[in-house]
Amino acid sequence: MFTYLLLLIFTLLVPLAFSFEKRISYYKKFPSLFLSISLTALFMLTWDIFFTKWGVWSFNPKYLSGVYLLNLPLEEVLFFFVVPFSCMFIYESIKYT
Repeated sequence: MFTYLLLLIFTLLVPLAFSFEKRISYYKKFPSLFLSISLTALFMLTWDIFFTKWGVWSFNPKYLSGVYLLNLPLEEVLFFFVVPFSCMFIYESIKYT
């Protein structure tokens, strides 16, 4: 139980903690980053809602928190924000190595 949510939390933990590191200053990119992530998430969540409704895929409740938004597990909604945020953090961090 909560496996998907825990994976998301651990995925977000390091990038969020180091977003305020002086050399990277990832936090300065938050406004444009959140806008672009939100636009992409809107498209992907719409796709996810329909594919779940049509039975193309489903989610195993054994690994979920039980909280649903728009008939999608909370974890699936968060996925489209946490993973791009963390991936972009890695990309930005590589510039400084």
